Amino acid sequence: MTDNIALERSIREILFSRKVAVLATRGKEYPHACLVAFALTEDISTLVFATSLSTRKYANIQESNRVTLLVDTRGNTEEDFHDARAVSIQGRARTAPISGEPFLKSLFLDRHPYLEDFVNSPTCVLVIVTVDSYALVSRFQNVLLLDMTHGPDPQP
Repeated sequence: MTDNIALERSIREILFSRKVAVLATRGKEYPHACLVAFALTEDISTLVFATSLSTRKYANIQESNRVTLLVDTRGNTEEDFHDARAVSIQGRARTAPISGEPFLKSLFLDRHPYLEDFVNSPTCVLVIVTVDSYALVSRFQNVLLLDMTHGPDPQP
């Protein structure tokens, strides 16, 4: 198995086993972080989440579309210092186009059926994140990068 395949498999394992991510957006004075329920396309090139039009995250995305999401495996235990892994996702966010909304809504609701009322409310929008890169972090210092067009790049 090549390093590329192993890295992508590890990233997929984490992303498809977790349903919530920390989203970071650029605020006017400070970065803004919040939790979002998310879903991914099968090729892991696109992530989608739902939000209300009145949220700070949505306003921040309208100002600057660059976002980072963090998905991790921690369990809030001592073992996390040795075993926890995290995937940091860098990408560009935008409101989902009406033409793509049925597919994206289905993708999101297949993973989060309990959010159907929220997603169908008139004040909710779906946000698409086009993934630029993934960083897989293990043992708090081992970092491997996966550029979505160029493959992994180990970091010291």
